[in-house]
Amino acid sequence: MDYEVIRSVNDKSLHVIFPEGTFGVLPDIVRRLGPWRGLIGGNIIALKPHYRDQLAEQGFVLVYQELARFSVGRQ
Repeated sequence: MDYEVIRSVNDKSLHVIFPEGTFGVLPDIVRRLGPWRGLIGGNIIALKPHYRDQLAEQGFVLVYQELARFSVGRQ
């Protein structure tokens, strides 16, 4: 299964990770934080464990971190 990452155009520190193709089912309050710009995607297994856990629990991950420091992959 794959994921997508988007970033807010208005607040470049705000990111959302969600299963590929499921933007339309994210909570309205999250979608309204945009407009959004697509960043990257990949296989969910490659995500950091805490992102995978949160994705499994609530269906998306909201991350507030500077773009320069933001990384979704395991290190």
